[in-house]
Amino acid sequence: MGFENPLNAKNRSPVYTPGISERRGAISSFYHADGLGSTRNITGSTQTSTDTMQTDAFGNSLSRTGTNPTPFLFAGQHQYQADSQSSLMLLGNRYYDAEAGRFLSKDPIKDGDNWYAYCRNNPLNGVDPEGLQFNGGVKWNPLDGKVTPEASVDVGKLIDRLKPPRWPKFLPFGGKYYPPSYKGDYPETTVDPIKLPGGGVIYPNPPPKNSPKVPTPPKPGKGDKKKPYPTDGSPNPIEICPGSWVRPVTDKLFEVYLPKTSTK
Repeated sequence: MGFENPLNAKNRSPVYTPGISERRGAISSFYHADGLGSTRNITGSTQTSTDTMQTDAFGNSLSRTGTNPTPFLFAGQHQYQADSQSSLMLLGNRYYDAEAGRFLSKDPIKDGDNWYAYCRNNPLNGVDPEGLQFNGGVKWNPLDGKVTPEASVDVGKLIDRLKPPRWPKFLPFGGKYYPPSYKGDYPETTVDPIKLPGGGVIYPNPPPKNSPKVPTPPKPGKGDKKKPYPTDGSPNPIEICPGSWVRPVTDKLFEVYLPKTSTK
């Protein structure tokens, strides 16, 4: 299903189906893309070539024949849109400058060390249609020309990354960590579980029935014993003693600050 350029909505022209075709009035044209999804050739209804184009790895034009004004050229199959006046490309959440090989604004999810880099400076092997540098977009195999997803975008994780950090977490009554590979039943509890970036989850123990109130959390790390745990080192749950703090270090490691009185 195509979509219309809003600037031309009155005469309903042109209508684009990115990566496939466009229609301008009664004239239809068809896109032909390379393995990365960049338009390399445009043909008419008679299959005669009307336009050809070549770009470098970052999307700068190297050669161009024909006059078709389509904005879907470099990685056009992934709905990259080039502005004819500024030469900038709109990639979902940000504008991309192909000449500089960088985005004009910071990565909103602050992924990696360079928040302005395009495709982690590896444009031959990926695209970033949302402008989020999230999971590297897609992988292109230049040997067979196939484009395959490297990783799907988990919207929940994306939202979590946009939130301010709220670590470490205090477990006044302890709890139990369940790794991603755990296959058993999870406990029924009235306390909200704590999801770690690596996919595991911590179920805090609810307060005992005779507990007068939740204890005030001490400042974490002051004289406490710190112990690292892999997020998926074992399929078995891990007990976390009362009064502990927990925080993720990476997607594959989290730490527990044990209270001074603990012998674990």
